Amino acid sequence: MQLITRRESTSFYESFSDLIFCTLVLFIILVMILSLSVNEQVESYAKEQQAITEKLEAQKAELALLERQASEERQRLSSMLGGTRFISHFGETYLYIVCDTISNPPRYWPVPSTYFNDIGINFINESNEDKQKRLSKIRENILKLTQNNRSYRAEELGLIARSFSFYETGELSRHKGLGVELIQTNAGLKVGRVFPSSPGEDAGLKQDDLITHIVGTPLNQNGLKILRSKTRNIESNETITLRVESQNQLPRNVILKPNFYRNAGRVNEIANSSFNSLASGIIDVDGKMKESLDLIKTFQSKRPDLILNQNEKELSEVIESVIHSLEIYFEVVERVDASEFRPFHIGSLPELNIYVSKEDESGLIAGMRLTADEILQLVRAIGGRGAVLNWIVKDNAPIPEWVKQKVLEPSGFRDKAPLN
Repeated sequence: MQLITRRESTSFYESFSDLIFCTLVLFIILVMILSLSVNEQVESYAKEQQAITEKLEAQKAELALLERQASEERQRLSSMLGGTRFISHFGETYLYIVCDTISNPPRYWPVPSTYFNDIGINFINESNEDKQKRLSKIRENILKLTQNNRSYRAEELGLIARSFSFYETGELSRHKGLGVELIQTNAGLKVGRVFPSSPGEDAGLKQDDLITHIVGTPLNQNGLKILRSKTRNIESNETITLRVESQNQLPRNVILKPNFYRNAGRVNEIANSSFNSLASGIIDVDGKMKESLDLIKTFQSKRPDLILNQNEKELSEVIESVIHSLEIYFEVVERVDASEFRPFHIGSLPELNIYVSKEDESGLIAGMRLTADEILQLVRAIGGRGAVLNWIVKDNAPIPEWVKQKVLEPSGFRDKAPLN
């Protein structure tokens, strides 16, 4: 058999042709390898891009969740604090309360300021049905509050409200006055404090002086109303004469000129008549008044001594007293003297001293012992301009953790007022 073999001697052209052929084959192989490598890199890059995209989407979702949670937290804190707390150096501070004057004695509760803020708000795109549901929820919360929380007598809650220090409002008084704190007593008006650069200070009035008469009119009954009516719109060149009694001195006449003075405000109690009607049992959580027979049953359950029949006039008189329940409150509170509990310093915000117990979770306010939850309810009821809480611990010991955990943080006061 004869085999075909390459000749031992080849020409230059044949060798060159073989070289080109081999080079071309190698080039094709290299291109294929490179192509496979590029494809693998492209696929890897695509996977990396997809992973990055998925991670970004996850981060966006997480950020959206955090923003939503932060928004809900802001709303929750705003709900507890009210809109202007710790922001404005002008305006007034309020203690929001709800009254049940049907009960004997009348009962009072501090109420979160947010309930008063939200009751008058109209949200954008909120239907009437949604609004009624929201208001019903607020009334339901208030009803639970009156059933579960500690209630106070008028003099107790008034004592707490008047244990806040006076504060500079940054404004001049709107009406001419004496510039002194006055407390109604059976003998007249007792001077609790004389404010700096006021007509009272210029006339020489001192703390604990007793004003028995104004221009010959006795002040032993409704003294504050009488004094306000005589000084509110007095002409600039007019003076008034006060009959004043001081310790270890004979009664004397003091002549002064009422004038505008730098307003030193105090914490004012605010109530809502519909909330009072709810607490007193006149309306339901839907805001509708109960039927006459149900009203009589409600009143008699609170006041067994109250004898009523289905007489519309009798019912209307009882309901009218509820509507004016804050006036009933102030008739009692005008006689309250909280000067021994009140911080003397007059700053830009009212201050309240709270004496913290180291033995248990309680504190003394105006001489009354309140639990942590009762202090929390009181703090949440502060609205408007805001307040400073002075936490006082015996021997200057650190503030117990329960104060921060059970009062300051839930109420939003943490880091917004001095802790010591």
